Amino acid sequence: MSLLAIDVNKCKKDGICVIECPRNIIQLGDEDGYPQSIPGGEKMCILCGHCVAVCPNNAL
Repeated sequence: MSLLAIDVNKCKKDGICVIECPRNIIQLGDEDGYPQSIPGGEKMCILCGHCVAVCPNNAL
């Protein structure tokens, strides 16, 4: 189960959430380019919500 719920209609695949994640657990998917958590990221996430806060498109 992924930590991230992405609204693909809003996501611009700009990677801001990837850059800003304090735990570095978000990456852009190889196939579709949408943000996703790295393997094991669910255990490392501190649920700070920073990725949601920095998304300019409200896609997370």
